[in-house]
Amino acid sequence: MANPQTKESVIHMKAKSLTIVVAFGLLAIISGAFLLTSQGQEPLDAVIKFDPNFIEWDTFGPPTWKVWIQAPASAWNARYVDGSSVLFEHTVPAIDGYYENGKWIAIFDGQAIFNILSSKIGHMGVPPDISTKTPVHYYFTVSGTLVGAKGYPDGTPFEGEGWIAVRFVNGFPSPPPPAP
Repeated sequence: MANPQTKESVIHMKAKSLTIVVAFGLLAIISGAFLLTSQGQEPLDAVIKFDPNFIEWDTFGPPTWKVWIQAPASAWNARYVDGSSVLFEHTVPAIDGYYENGKWIAIFDGQAIFNILSSKIGHMGVPPDISTKTPVHYYFTVSGTLVGAKGYPDGTPFEGEGWIAVRFVNGFPSPPPPAP
């Protein structure tokens, strides 16, 4: 027959061990987050232009969307954009890209861009007093990192915002639902 004091001691030791393991785990997570944010940099500014930058709502957009990424006035060189890091709205990766005439041209899947555009329109709606002939500008972020650029460590982030204008020729979409 086991000693009841021994059972309590074992349970207490297990609870203490578990507490220590959880505490070290949380400490590791917090330390990692601190290191990532303390080593994180403010992203470099980028000039972003979409091609096309205008669509009529009923066209569903092109099969691929090009995004021109450029450094503002000799701040850094777009030649060093890491094409595998380029993201639309921090979620959709570029499917291809190339450098040409001082710009990195990222290519995105048109359906993915259109889905995010549709979601933004559904969330934001259309401003009041807009005619069906007036395009509405919706803004999007494109981000990524540099690799091999002189004066910048690999992984230096960049980010910029550009717009896609949408004209609702056949009428406006339904307004977004009211906030809860």
